[in-house]
Amino acid sequence: FARPLVPVRGLMKVAQGARYPHRVRTGGVVTRRLSETRFYVRDGELGLKVETAIPANFRPGDVIEAAGFPVMLDGQEVMQYAICRKVGSGQPPATVRVTTAELLDGRHSADLVGLRARLVDWVVAGQNITLIFQSGDHLFKGLLNRDVSSKLTLPEKNSLVDVTGICVISELEDVWFYQPRSFLLLVAELADLRLVEAPSWWTAERLWRALAITGIVLLAAAGWVWALRRQIGRKRAVIEQQARHAAALEERGRIARELHDTLEQGLTGLSLQMKAMETDLAQAPERVHTRLQFARQMLRHSRALARNAIRELRSETVHARHEGLIPGLNRVANSWTYSSALAVDVRVIGNVRPLPVRLEQHLLRIGTEAITNAVKHGQADAIVATLEFRSTEIVVRVTDNGVGFDPVQQLERSSGGFGLIGMRERVREIEGVIQINSRVGHGAEVAVTAPCAAEAPSAVERPVAASAVETAGVTAYPSPS
Repeated sequence: FARPLVPVRGLMKVAQGARYPHRVRTGGVVTRRLSETRFYVRDGELGLKVETAIPANFRPGDVIEAAGFPVMLDGQEVMQYAICRKVGSGQPPATVRVTTAELLDGRHSADLVGLRARLVDWVVAGQNITLIFQSGDHLFKGLLNRDVSSKLTLPEKNSLVDVTGICVISELEDVWFYQPRSFLLLVAELADLRLVEAPSWWTAERLWRALAITGIVLLAAAGWVWALRRQIGRKRAVIEQQARHAAALEERGRIARELHDTLEQGLTGLSLQMKAMETDLAQAPERVHTRLQFARQMLRHSRALARNAIRELRSETVHARHEGLIPGLNRVANSWTYSSALAVDVRVIGNVRPLPVRLEQHLLRIGTEAITNAVKHGQADAIVATLEFRSTEIVVRVTDNGVGFDPVQQLERSSGGFGLIGMRERVREIEGVIQINSRVGHGAEVAVTAPCAAEAPSAVERPVAASAVETAGVTAYPSPS
């Protein structure tokens, strides 16, 4: 220590000028202690690595003097085989904030520096941990020596950290002179890695995982949609089949009503007319010719009705022939009056006004069927058909003096005959109410009440008497005593 004190800046000049290597004395402030025989000091703005011959217990901030042999190892200035002594103490030296460009200039070699970088990755191999940092476009390494018994808690990958350590030039590029090409930081402890910003939740791994999950969900959704469309297609086919079946049933019912209201009624009239001719052949032969002509007329009329119904079923473009309610009932009444020994009277009550065509057709068919039943089944000789026009509804009432029947028993049978079935269906279509009043031996009365607006409102239940019996849309009233 009696040798002259040489600053770190001039160590290599002294070593290069000596013919034989001699011990050189220098000094500085301890920045980092890596082991018992290795530590770094700072003299002014320069750093120096010191390797002692015997263990030395120095701490950061101690002012020391070292006498040893300065050499250059891998681009780094090192004092080997040094003998050191402490000459003072103070605060630990401050960290020099630098950039990667400044470190690659080589001015901060062996000095305590700090910079902000992103921790890209790390590799643990026993006591040594290799850290990979990125600052701008530069990647550099950090070395951390840890105690195996201690728990390792490193920041997450891709975290932004402030890293502090000793800068060591790791590679030199010989162009015109030795230029540092890369460096590494010697990190003493985990406290030298201070977290600045946690990594984004959207890491590449999580992004790929989210894309995979999204793809699976989309595939599952596509499969579900495909299965749902198939199921909807099957249900649509079933619904269409049911709709076609219902339409077919409805059309068959309408055809059955039309055939019944044309052929059945015409055949009933012809049967009665021929029965009257049999009677006239024995009692009044001169009236047979008249009855035969009337029977022919009834046959022609029945054929015309049948041909008209077939023509309407054959083509949708053929408009149905419309026969008014009052003229139609008068025609039916005159036909029965002239064809047999009975009187059919048509009466109109209230102010006559036009009705919807559909309503008139259904009421005409219901009235005609009621008159035919009175002649065919009731054996009546006097029938009164009454049309009552009210403010918001119309009532068609057919009364006869025939043998009558028990409405409850008739309705409890299997449908009560095609005539009653047709009348009930037509009443439902015009959203009306049918009432049957009859008793065995005291005639019968059939009354149908229907709304007469141009556009019939929705069906409204009409109140009936407590003694009424409803069956399949028909309300039967016991005849009064």
